[in-house]
Amino acid sequence: MKTKLFLTICGLFLILSCPLYSQHLDKAVYSVEGLFNTFEFLEVIKEQTGYRIAYKQSDLRDEKKVKLYYKNKPLDVVLKDALAKYGLSFVIYGNQIIIKKETPLSKGGISGTVKNKSTLVPLEYANVLLLDVDNNQVKSTFTDSCGCFWFPNLKVGRYQVKASMIGFMPTLSDYLVVSSSGESRSDLFLDEGAEEMNEVTVVVTHSRNNTQNIMSLAGGRTLSIEEANRFAGNFDDPTRLASSFAGVTTGSVNSNAMEVRGNAPQFAQWRMEGVETPNLSHYADMSGLGGGILTGLSLYTTANSDFYYGTYPAEFSNSLSGIFDMRMRVGNTTEFDHSVQLGIWGMDVSSEGPINPKSGSSYLFNYRYSYSGLADKISGSKEGLDYQDLAFKVNLPTRHVGTFTLWGIGLLDKVVQEPEEDEGRWETYTDREKQQVNMQKGVFGVGHSISLKDDAYLKTNIGFSYSGTKVNNHIFDDKLDWVPAAFATKHETNVQLNSYINKRFNSWHTNRTGVSYTGIFYDMDFNISPSSGLFKPMERCAYGSGQSNVFYVHSSSLFRINRSIKLSAGIGMQYFDLNQSWSIEPRLNVKWDFSPEHYLSFGYGLFGRRERIEYYYTNIPMHTGIDNIHLKLAKTHKMNLTYDWMINRDLNLRIEPYFQYLYDLPVENNSSFSIVNFNAFILDRRLVSEGKGKNYGIDLSLEHGLEKGWYWMINGSIFKSKYMGGDKIWRSSRMDRLFAIKVLAGKEWILGKKDNKILGVNAKLTFQGGERYTPIDYIESGSTHQIEEDETKAYSLRLPPSFISDLTINYKINKKKVVHEISLQFLNLNGFKNTYYQYNMLTNQIEKKRSATLVPNLRACLNFI
Repeated sequence: MKTKLFLTICGLFLILSCPLYSQHLDKAVYSVEGLFNTFEFLEVIKEQTGYRIAYKQSDLRDEKKVKLYYKNKPLDVVLKDALAKYGLSFVIYGNQIIIKKETPLSKGGISGTVKNKSTLVPLEYANVLLLDVDNNQVKSTFTDSCGCFWFPNLKVGRYQVKASMIGFMPTLSDYLVVSSSGESRSDLFLDEGAEEMNEVTVVVTHSRNNTQNIMSLAGGRTLSIEEANRFAGNFDDPTRLASSFAGVTTGSVNSNAMEVRGNAPQFAQWRMEGVETPNLSHYADMSGLGGGILTGLSLYTTANSDFYYGTYPAEFSNSLSGIFDMRMRVGNTTEFDHSVQLGIWGMDVSSEGPINPKSGSSYLFNYRYSYSGLADKISGSKEGLDYQDLAFKVNLPTRHVGTFTLWGIGLLDKVVQEPEEDEGRWETYTDREKQQVNMQKGVFGVGHSISLKDDAYLKTNIGFSYSGTKVNNHIFDDKLDWVPAAFATKHETNVQLNSYINKRFNSWHTNRTGVSYTGIFYDMDFNISPSSGLFKPMERCAYGSGQSNVFYVHSSSLFRINRSIKLSAGIGMQYFDLNQSWSIEPRLNVKWDFSPEHYLSFGYGLFGRRERIEYYYTNIPMHTGIDNIHLKLAKTHKMNLTYDWMINRDLNLRIEPYFQYLYDLPVENNSSFSIVNFNAFILDRRLVSEGKGKNYGIDLSLEHGLEKGWYWMINGSIFKSKYMGGDKIWRSSRMDRLFAIKVLAGKEWILGKKDNKILGVNAKLTFQGGERYTPIDYIESGSTHQIEEDETKAYSLRLPPSFISDLTINYKINKKKVVHEISLQFLNLNGFKNTYYQYNMLTNQIEKKRSATLVPNLRACLNFI
């Protein structure tokens, strides 16, 4: 009896849970034939079966008709096959058919951690919410004892993660893209409140408006990799993203050099994983100091990073302009993800995954090779661009001795330019020039971080960087003889060690104190013809070798005065033993959150910077024993004020006036020359540290975040950039463009029957004042057969304003464990023509030219697990 009862209950359970198959077992069959849209098909099923049909109106589309043919088929077969063609699925309960929209699921979802921003201690039981693009809550969870959370099996799309906890200020992540080829990760850091709160008002701060460094309260923002993938004009370059923001201008489509608030691009600093690095761009400084043609960084390996355009904390030094404090993300710790990308500019291969899933160790790497270099290898040609780069990171957490990281980036660049074969067309210097350039850069680092109890941690970085350049230029003279025009070699190796302790004394006070050492090992030999137009022999401009050392100590404290006011104060001291120069650099930042939607912040700092090592060893021809080793550290006072209004969840207004005063700048005595405007590869002047400069202006930005697939940003800058050379006269600098206006917008559409396809269209418009230039001395130019400038009227003229449009179109298809992505990018789509001057050696005339550079990039990417 008990056995029969048990079997009866099991049978009823199977019938109730799988009533669909009872229809099949009853051998009921149905026929459907014809061309139907979704509603018409469901009406036929309703009439034939007598079932009630339930569905969500927005899930059905009536415009698409599908040809169907089923003859005497079971109901489950008809429904499963036909509804799949409409991107739908179904469930039958009793006499009701429930129609559901079929959506692809990612294999992993979103995972991450929640930590205390001051101590990096994981926070247990933090409340974590998952929001969709319309700010609707999708899921919620709590962090575990390690501060970890995980949202598995999510629909393809964009999400944000919101974390909150009593006693901390809530925070909101950037948009995270969930695809069918792997898992997204978000690490959130909660800032402590200054008071214990019985109730928490969840006012979320957007990470895009704040740096990740707790000591920074003004003058910086996050470089979001999600935005770098989405915004037009970035060209897969995370640093070009900075050009989308107010106060940052670019000099050329051909270069990623950034002019930050009127400063020269070479005044900026690059960092990776806490270590100062050379400019990590391909063909750096060839088309202008401080920039390169293409980035050596990959969006695949780069994590959200900090960009400082105003003041920055005391732990940073050696910059008069902005700082790109870049980071590499941690590889996937649970599954393997791979990527292959082919494009006009090159081929990428990437991979990441766990090393030991139990310990949480992982690896991540990306390798890229230029298409032009590959084509040259196949064709046997030696002319053109040939570049490649490699980036990797290994993350090794341990149980008792902290976390170790091994990382590295390497770049190899080569360019060969042959002279024009037809001698009758040798109009310019470059037409008769043979140039060969080889450049190598590499950075390798070891990082270590360890918690010291629950209120402090120690972070240490050791870095080794190498930069090597060899330039060899020859030119045909009028007798068709080869004449050496330039020969330069430089090898520089930096060994760096920096370490700091971050200590939270209480909820009101956190201190960060550290020390940094840099050993510079170098040898160089720079030679150039003083007049290539007259084919004069080369003269040595810089020569030297040796070792120099830089020491820097710093300490910063963050004080929470009350719930609405925070103050960050610090000081640093830099010493350069090459010429015993030093500087003491105070820093101060204050932030006042006077309402949940508004804040004011003020930043001040004194900053010092060393020159490029070859500038100290400049050799003046015909003057033995004269060099520039005596140059002091160049210095600047910076002040900036920020008003920020979060108008609503997605709309943000920011207004930032600023002032900067520079002094001890290298200039040439009794000349208008200043290092501020210098933009050539080789320096051949004797300098003194008596120059000055000032930059001031106001930046305004109105930014609307991604909402219902739309986003937009409008920003503008009005500014002045002036300098004083060795002749004690104040002039406009080369970067004094007066204004810059940028408009960005984009839209994403979810397509496909299964909502597994995403189409994105993004545009950027830039209108900015022209760069200043020095009038040409036509009489002197005629004598030397090359362009000579009238330095008594330095930078008194301005090029026409530029209007540049950029466009990016992305199309992504999510399939099971695979994502196909096609991207089409254009820089300068409207073909704006730059104005320049050249000396025609055939006519002995200076010609005014205009040319447009349209830079396209078509790439296809395959991501798979």
